Amino acid sequence: MSMAQTQEGALDAQKLVVMVLHNRAQGIVRLNGVPVTHLDSAGAAEGNFVTDSIGTMARWAQNGANVLTIEVRPSKPGYQIETECRIIVATGSLDDLDKPLFQRKLKGAGAITHNLDLRNVPHWAFQNGEPWKGDKQDVLEAVRALHKAFADHDMKSLAASLRPMFDDMSPVMGPVLGDFDENMRQMPQMLKTARVEPLAADLKVESFYDDRLLVVSGKDGHPPIQITSAKIDEQTGRPERVLESGGYWIRRDGRWVLINQ
Repeated sequence: MSMAQTQEGALDAQKLVVMVLHNRAQGIVRLNGVPVTHLDSAGAAEGNFVTDSIGTMARWAQNGANVLTIEVRPSKPGYQIETECRIIVATGSLDDLDKPLFQRKLKGAGAITHNLDLRNVPHWAFQNGEPWKGDKQDVLEAVRALHKAFADHDMKSLAASLRPMFDDMSPVMGPVLGDFDENMRQMPQMLKTARVEPLAADLKVESFYDDRLLVVSGKDGHPPIQITSAKIDEQTGRPERVLESGGYWIRRDGRWVLINQ
């Protein structure tokens, strides 16, 4: 481990950026156990690093103590992989990249773990979710309903399901999300040329934050609903675009609400 700077006091969560450089690897980034993003550089040439810059860590954070974990493995047997994690505080200067608060490299499969003391965490819907003490599998009924809405191109149901997520994220993320109504107007064309993959039979449900946040995942930990483009990437042999949905749920007013894809 190398520390280019010394952290003094809690970090501003909204300025935190985690950069993960990886080559021929697959993995997952978690904050307090919650999956934040997936890593996949299977199609990269040996020695060519893919960089994932994650500026949305605060979405699953809490004020005070947090644990960042990056788990990686070779994307194919025999691949030699290397992973590097850098944490910076974005001030708007290019010099930020040269002044990481934390930097660590890992060769081979394994995990990088780092403790973060955070402040100024935005308010997110899951923080006020109703604790669910019943059977966690109950949320899968909502997942299946959302999957059916995508498969049937049911725009009315999709708008009702996706709107709470947009309303939760827009106060913090702002214009980057675009206009909700315009996004919904474009969705029928996107679905027309895409394939809604069947739901996996063995979906996994995990609970976090005292059962106020439930996370549903399918193959390799990805969200259960996979919508793939017809066009195939020549290098990877995979669909050029994949929209993932149905992953993050809370309980509100006695029903399941999707709060993030």
